[in-house]
Amino acid sequence: MKAAELFVKCLENEDVEYIFGVPGEENVDIMDALIESSIRLITIRHEQGAAFMADMYGRLTGKAGVCLSTLSPRATFKNPDFVKYAESFRAKGYRVERAVDLAPILKRALADDTVVIVDCPVDYSENMKLTKKLKELTSPV
Repeated sequence: MKAAELFVKCLENEDVEYIFGVPGEENVDIMDALIESSIRLITIRHEQGAAFMADMYGRLTGKAGVCLSTLSPRATFKNPDFVKYAESFRAKGYRVERAVDLAPILKRALADDTVVIVDCPVDYSENMKLTKKLKELTSPV
């Protein structure tokens, strides 16, 4: 099972119904995992809009509002500290270091009654393979 599939299963186990998000290279595996999921992905064109919609959904329903984002072009191939970033805005931040930590961290994050950022590592070598494959598929022969 891929980490993205485990991530989606954990969200399903916590009764998440919707994810508001921006598709991107860093979260393409999550997009794939959502195909077989009961969770509906609401695609948004800007991360700020996705965060706003997730926030409003949570406030209006009392359920977890989940926002999925991708890295900006300036952050690509760097490892920003999203936990410190979250804390600088008085939010909570969690970092997933190992696969076994994913479910308990998501459970804790979804139980928090505040804005939470869950930072999951990205294997950039996998992204480069995908980029190369997409280039091969779209390049003229």
